[in-house]
Amino acid sequence: MYEIDDELLIYKDSFYRSSEFSLHLWNVIESKILYILGIFDTGIVTVYFDNENISISASSEFFIVVNESYRFFLNNCLCNMPDFTACILITFEKKQEFKLNYDKCFFYYEEDNSEDEGDIEAQVDISGDISSFTEIKASILSKITKELQYLVHKNALQYKIEKSKITKLDVEYEYYVLLSKVYNKGLKEVMIKKNVNSVLQKYILEIQERTRNEK
Repeated sequence: MYEIDDELLIYKDSFYRSSEFSLHLWNVIESKILYILGIFDTGIVTVYFDNENISISASSEFFIVVNESYRFFLNNCLCNMPDFTACILITFEKKQEFKLNYDKCFFYYEEDNSEDEGDIEAQVDISGDISSFTEIKASILSKITKELQYLVHKNALQYKIEKSKITKLDVEYEYYVLLSKVYNKGLKEVMIKKNVNSVLQKYILEIQERTRNEK
């Protein structure tokens, strides 16, 4: 079972919360995502980011329609990791019915190399339109946030993430925290909608309650 008492600080401190980081990055490029989804019928979008830069490029029918780069800063431990990178490749097609499929989304690193901060790769196929924007945002950010939280545990908290029960709980917690922020719904409501098992619900809601009450 999970032990919450000794690790309560990491749930309270936004410095260790990957949802804060991923939402900040999304806000930087959100207008470009809306533009692409609203104007073009098909296309390929590539989002690349590290600890201080994010870039977004998009092409439709072999023409470059967006190519922008930004620098950012946030008081978050992920901004202190100069060697990690992440790349998200999105293929989209405008349709009324929303569908999203991940070909891959994972955090990888050399297990025997303590200096390897790791990288994230994601590849996703999307069918939808501008009316699907909230679902697209939730689906992309929740998966990326989960992988980023593994990165937090490995590099900032220095856990053995392959074996840590705290890590396994925390990445699930952060996944549903992110969804609750995007949907502007309570954690319990989001987890019920996603058919989360009752045991995991119990732990996540306990963390939420404890972090509210602890000084």
